[in-house]
Amino acid sequence: MKFKRQLLACIMMLFMFSGFAVAKDIRAKGDVAFESGVFSSEPDEETKQKAVSNAVANAWKRYTSEFTTSQFNVYKQTKSYFEAHPEEFIVDKAIIEQSNDPNTNTYSVVVSVSFNDVAVDGKLNEGNNKGGSVGVPGGKSLISFLFVAREQESVKSFDARVTKKASLKAEEDKSEDTSLSDSGGKVKTSDEVVITQVTGGNTELKKDQVSYSILPSGEVDAAVSDVLSSNNFEVVSFPDITAMYHGPSMDQIKIEFSKSNELSADLRLAAIRAAKASDVSMRFFAIGTLDARVADIDPATGNKRTSVSFRGQIWDITSGLPRVVASNGPVQKFGLGPDAASATTDALKRAATEGATELVNQLNSRKIR
Repeated sequence: MKFKRQLLACIMMLFMFSGFAVAKDIRAKGDVAFESGVFSSEPDEETKQKAVSNAVANAWKRYTSEFTTSQFNVYKQTKSYFEAHPEEFIVDKAIIEQSNDPNTNTYSVVVSVSFNDVAVDGKLNEGNNKGGSVGVPGGKSLISFLFVAREQESVKSFDARVTKKASLKAEEDKSEDTSLSDSGGKVKTSDEVVITQVTGGNTELKKDQVSYSILPSGEVDAAVSDVLSSNNFEVVSFPDITAMYHGPSMDQIKIEFSKSNELSADLRLAAIRAAKASDVSMRFFAIGTLDARVADIDPATGNKRTSVSFRGQIWDITSGLPRVVASNGPVQKFGLGPDAASATTDALKRAATEGATELVNQLNSRKIR
C-alpha cells in the first residue's frame, strides 16, 4: 500500500510540475436573457448552449489577457482565425455551475475551459513558415545563440559608508559684564567665547559583489534549440563556430559571465564576428543568462524548489553594425524536484523555453525574419 501511494504521488508530480503540461484552465461566466414559455419558465437547450458559448468566449478573453505584449501583437494579426475555430484550441470544457433567475429570466452558467498552449503557440508562430532568408536551406533563417546558465556562488555585501563633516567657529562675545569696584569704578568680570558648530556629510552605498559558478548548459541548449527549430530557424552551434572560426573561447566567456551580467563589448563583437564568418547567410545571434537561486523547500509539496531568472537579447548581425531586435527579461520560472539539482534542471528548462519563446514572439510581432 505504501508503494502504491508513493507511485501515485510520483505520477501526480510528473503531471503537475514537469515541462509536459500543455493546458491552462480558465473559469468564466456566461449569461443569456430568455423569454419564458406559457407552460415553463425554464430556458430551452438553445439558450443553454448560447450561455455556454458566451462563457467560453469570456474564458478566451481572460486567457489572451495574460499574453505578453509581443504575443498579443501577433494574436491581433490572426484573431479572426482563433474566433472562427475555437474548438481547435480547447482541450476540454466542463460546466461548474448553472442557475436560472426567474425574476429577470436570465440563465447563467460557469464553465472551466482548458486551452491548449502548444496549439495556440503553434498558430501564433505559424507566420514564420511563410518567410525565410534567401539562400538558406528550406527558407529558414540562420541563428546561433550563447545562453549561459549560472548559480550564485557568493554575495559580498557592503555596509553604508557614512561621512560626517563638522566645522567649528569661535566668536568673541562683545558684551561686557561689569560691576562696581570698591573704589567706585567699573571692572570687566568675564570674557565669554561662543562656539558655533556646522554639521553635514553624505552616505555612500555600494552594490553587492556577486560571483557565479557556471552550470552545465545541455538542458538549456536543448530547450532553446527546440523552440527555435519549431519556429523555422536553422540553429548553428556557437561552440562549433567559435572553435572553427577563431572566436573567443568558451573558457573566456564563462570567466566573464562568472563575474558580470553581460559580455564586454570586445568579447561580444568577437563572438558576433565569428558567427558572421561562419556563414554569409547568418542572420541572428542571441546572448542570454539564466540565473539559478539557492534551492529551498516548497511548503506545498515538501520537495526542493528553486527559481531561475532568464534575460536575453537577439541581435541582427547582417549589417555592419549589430542591432538588438528582441530583448526580454527577467523571466522567472520555478522548478521542483526531489533534490536541488533536479529542481534547478526543471527550472532551467522552463525558463529557457519561455524566454526563447518570448524572444521569437517579439520577432514575429515586428515581422522580422
